[in-house]
Amino acid sequence: MCPVNVSDMRSLEFPVKHTMIYLFRTYDNGIINICMTFFYLLTVSELVGQRKNRFLLKCNLLDNLFSLDNLLLVCVSCECFCVFMLLSKFFDERN
Repeated sequence: MCPVNVSDMRSLEFPVKHTMIYLFRTYDNGIINICMTFFYLLTVSELVGQRKNRFLLKCNLLDNLFSLDNLLLVCVSCECFCVFMLLSKFFDERN
């Protein structure tokens, strides 16, 4: 994950802010923020924060998924399934 510093955040906010200025025909930051809220538009810093949180959550889930306990559980359940399939084939052949 590439870190985004404050100057990068400001340079990404600039075109968004000026697009809002053009769309809503105002230079007032308060009005622009209200319009962005009503149209469910997030600022760049909010979007970066959301993506960072989502990435960290997925990394944490992957770490938990591939932990030793979960792998053993998957292997045991897979072996039980394989034994069940072999027994069912054996009994099907006998009948």
